[in-house]
Formats: sequence, structure tokens, C-alpha cells
Amino acid sequence: MKAGRILKLAGQNYISQIPEHLREGLTKQLNVVLSTADTFNADLAVNEQNAELSPEGRSAASVRVAAAALATLQAIEATTIKTLTDRAVSLEKSLLGKVTYTPPTDPAKRIAHESQLQEIRSQLRELSASERLSTYLSTTDPLVLAAIETAPVGVLSAPRPDGSRRMEPFVDPKQIETARLERAERADPTTASTLREMKSLREIYSHAVNGVRSEILAEVPAAVAEREPVIV
Repeated sequence: MKAGRILKLAGQNYISQIPEHLREGLTKQLNVVLSTADTFNADLAVNEQNAELSPEGRSAASVRVAAAALATLQAIEATTIKTLTDRAVSLEKSLLGKVTYTPPTDPAKRIAHESQLQEIRSQLRELSASERLSTYLSTTDPLVLAAIETAPVGVLSAPRPDGSRRMEPFVDPKQIETARLERAERADPTTASTLREMKSLREIYSHAVNGVRSEILAEVPAAVAEREPVIV
């Protein structure tokens, strides 16, 4: 199967998934990935037709062709995809900052405030983990939200029928993260929309690059040793 075949089949579907104002840029970037695949296919075909190459020489030439294509894909990861990743991280941090607990700066007020939070946590400890989660997800009281979000990671559970207790999360951290982001998105829907767009573009580009890379390596398995992974 020639490199780029999957992307050519899926490309229009990728484009139709995103808002109209992003489609032109996406199309251009996907064409860069497709061009990389087409160049690889053409250069590989030239190698195969070169009667002057020995089998060993043809194999070495194919690895060089694949390495060049893989390097181009890595460059896309290190630029386009990394830029989208960094932008998404920045936007999410900005969003979460809108719902991040900020304690009073005045020492006396800070002490009184912490005392209130501890009292709320003390009451919530008598509930089960599921009841605490339900309280967290349903409340709009900023003090209750702050008490839960700043609670110690591990707490003793409410007494079980046999009187025993065990350590458990005050509230599942993943549930807290999800709920905070949802509150932040409601507080700033414009930034939330931009964040979703950045994540969608990153996912599409990653699928496109990884798909072409897999096709190249299927054609020239020996090229895998030539590739150094890029963390994005």
C-alpha cells in the first residue's frame, strides 16, 4: 500500500470536522504531509527501477529515501504539532486560572479562611466518597469547592459496618479536573472554543503524520532504526 493512501481517503472527513475558518489552513498542512508521502513513493519507485543498483544498494537507497521522508514528518511534529500542543496547554492553563482557588493574602483573614475550609472538610469526611463527589459536582458554593479542591489527597473513609476505615481520595482527582475545566469553559466560552479547535487540529495532524509514517515503515521496515522519536 503506497504511503498517503489512508490520508487521501480520510482527508475530506478530517476537513469537514472542523469549523469553516480553519479549513484552508488545515488543507495546506495536510497537503504538506501528502506531498511527503508522494515524494517518498516516487523516489522509492526510481530506486526499484534502477538496474544499476545491487539488491544491497537498492535496500540502502530505500532506507535513505524513507529516512528523508521520516525526517520531514518529524519536522512537522516539532513545528506545527508542537505549536498546537503548546497553544492548547497555554489556553487550558488560562481557562483553569479563572476557577482556581485563591486564598486571602491578609494573614488574619487567611487563618480564618483556612479554618472555614477545615470545618467543611471535617463535615464532608463523614460522607462516602461518592457522596462527596456528588456534593462537589452539584454545589456552587465557592467555599465548598475550595475545601474539596485543596483537600489532602488521601483521607480515611467513613466507618464501614464493621467499624473499619480505609484510605481513599477525598474526591477523585480526575473528576475534579474535569469539573473545573467544565466550569472554566462556562466562564469563558470563547477561550474554551479556541481550545477545542487547537486540540482538534492537533489530533488531525497527529493522525495524518502517524498514518503516513506507518505506511512508510511498512514499505521500508529497515528505516525504523534510522528514526529518532520526537516528543511533542
